Amino acid sequence: MIKSLNFLFLSLLPILTISCSNEDTDIEYDYLPVKLVGSEMWSILNVQTGEVLYKDEFKNMPSAIYHDLFLVENDKGTFDYYNINNVKTPVNKASFYMAADFVGSDVTPATLPGKQITLINTKCEVVATLDKSIERCGKFVEGLAMFMDETGKCGFLDKTGKIVIKAKYDNGLSFSDGVSVCWLVDEDEDLTTYYVIDKTGKELFKFTSNEYVIAGAFNEGRIPVFKDKEIIYLDKTGKKLQSLCNLEDTINYSSNLFNYNIFALRDGRSVFCEGDVFGLKDKESNIILRAKYDLLINSGYGDGRYIAQKGDKFGIIDFNDNVVLDFKYDEIFLLRRNVFLVGNGKTRTLINDKGEDVTNVNISQFSLQQMSMVKSNYLDPDAFVQKLMNNFTDDSCAGYKRGTILKNLKNEIDHDAGYYSYERELSIDKGNTGRPVTLIFDRYLSQQRYTYETYYYWSYRVPAGYEFNYNAELIGVDLEYDISEYDSLEKLIEEKFESALTANGYKQLENGYMEAPNGTAVGLGYKDGIIRLQYSFKKGSYEKLTRIPRESDGEEAQEESDDTYLDVVDTTSVDTFYVDTAEVAE
Repeated sequence: MIKSLNFLFLSLLPILTISCSNEDTDIEYDYLPVKLVGSEMWSILNVQTGEVLYKDEFKNMPSAIYHDLFLVENDKGTFDYYNINNVKTPVNKASFYMAADFVGSDVTPATLPGKQITLINTKCEVVATLDKSIERCGKFVEGLAMFMDETGKCGFLDKTGKIVIKAKYDNGLSFSDGVSVCWLVDEDEDLTTYYVIDKTGKELFKFTSNEYVIAGAFNEGRIPVFKDKEIIYLDKTGKKLQSLCNLEDTINYSSNLFNYNIFALRDGRSVFCEGDVFGLKDKESNIILRAKYDLLINSGYGDGRYIAQKGDKFGIIDFNDNVVLDFKYDEIFLLRRNVFLVGNGKTRTLINDKGEDVTNVNISQFSLQQMSMVKSNYLDPDAFVQKLMNNFTDDSCAGYKRGTILKNLKNEIDHDAGYYSYERELSIDKGNTGRPVTLIFDRYLSQQRYTYETYYYWSYRVPAGYEFNYNAELIGVDLEYDISEYDSLEKLIEEKFESALTANGYKQLENGYMEAPNGTAVGLGYKDGIIRLQYSFKKGSYEKLTRIPRESDGEEAQEESDDTYLDVVDTTSVDTFYVDTAEVAE
C-alpha cells in the first residue's frame, strides 16, 4: 500500500500550480534546514558532508535553500531572505509581506507590505515592478511565471515583468518541456477545455474534459492524460500515441499519483501499473520491468534510478531492477544524486548511495518548503469601489433581479425544504467574492405544513413535513469582501463608495444607507477586515450595518499567507516518504 499519497486526483490543479518540470526535478540541494532530535530550534545541515553549520539558529522554519538563499518568517509575520554565508543579517533591507524562494530560478516574485508584486534577483534588488492589476504571481519555470490578474484570469510573464501571454485562462500548469497546459472552465456545462500552448501563447491543440483529463505535465514530447480509467499519451500536436496502463483495478486510483507526475515519460521510460503494482515500460510501451512494486517514482536526476516501495519499506532500484539501496527504510527523500534522507521510526539521517551514514546527527524534522506563489498587497480604493458599484443596477444586484421569487431559484437550492425552515436567507456560493452571496426574502423560505385527522368528534392538526414558500419574494442581496490582508482602508472605501453613490443620484438616509430615487437602497458595513455590501429592493427593509475600522498595526495582513506553502515534514506525526520539490499545495 502506498503510505502517503492520500489526496484526490484534482489536487493536481490548484491555482497557479507549479508542476514538475525538467528545470525543477534535477535540483540538487547543498544545504538542508533541520530540527535535531531534542531541539525546538532550526539548524542548517551541509548535505554533502553531514556537518551542522548553524545549530539552533532559527525559531521559525526556513525554506528550501538554493542559490545559497532561503526565506524565514520573522516575529512580525513578514519574511526575510538569508544567505548561507551570513545567517545573522537578512539580505533584504525591508521585510516582505510575501515572497517566493529561488529554487529553480535566479529571479523570483516578492511583495512589500501595502505594495504590488515586484520581481527581485538573488541580491534582493528589484528588477521589475508588476502592474497593479496583477494580484498573484508564481515562480519562474523555464523562464516564465504564471500570474493572475484582477479579473481572475491567468497568463504568463517573463523575468523582466513583461506579459508574454495575456491573461485569458482560468488556471494552468507551469511550463514543462517548452509547453504549458491551461484551461477554461464552463461551470454551467460542467466542462473544462484544456489548451496546450507554447511560450509565445500559440495554442498547439485543445481538448475537453469529455475527451481527456490531464494526468501530469509534458515531458520528453508527450503528456499523460486520463480517459475512462486509462492512462494514454498525447504528443504536442494532440495525436494519441499509445496506451500506458489501465487503472480499473488499481487500489491507488484515487490517490495523488498524478501530483508526483508518476506517469510522465522520463529518460525514455515510463512507470506503469497493473492492478496495484508498478513496473517500467520503454517509449514504445514495451515492458522492461514487470509490474511488481507497490510504487515506483523516477528520481528526476536522469540517472535511471527509482524510489521503490515493497510492502511497507522503501529502497532505490535502477531500471534494470538492480537494488541500489536495500528495502529497509520507512521513507526516502532525494536531496542529491548521491545523498538521501532516510527514516526509520521517528528520526531521520543522511546516507549516500552505498547506504553509508553521511552524518552522525539524528533529525526529527526537516524543510524542503517551497514558497512558490505571492499575492499583491496593494489595494486601489478607487478600483475596489468601482468593483462594488459594478455589482448592482437599478433593479438587480450580483445578477439577481428585483421581484424574483423563490420558485425561479429552485436550481440554487441544494437541500430539502426542512433545511430552510423558518429561514429568510439563502446563501449561494458564487465564487466571486470568496464568500457566499446571501439572498434575503420577504418571508420564510419554507415552513411546516399540516394535515387534519378526525378522531370521533375531534379534529387534530398533524405535522406533514415541510414545504417551500415558492412565492417568497427577493427583497435584498448581501455580499461580503475580505480585505483583512490590507492596511485599514475601510473608512476610505466607505467615503469613496458613498461619493460614487451620490454621483449616481443616491441620497443619504439617517440609518447609514443611501437610497435611489426608485426606492432601492445600498448600505456598506465593515468589521474585522470584512466589508459587507447590502442591497435592498424594498423600501424600509434595511438592517443596521456595523462600521468598526481596524487599527493599522499591519499584523492582520499575514492572516492568509500560510496556505500558500508546503507543510513541514515532521517525522513524529507525518507519514510521508517522498517530497516532490516542484509541487505546491494551495
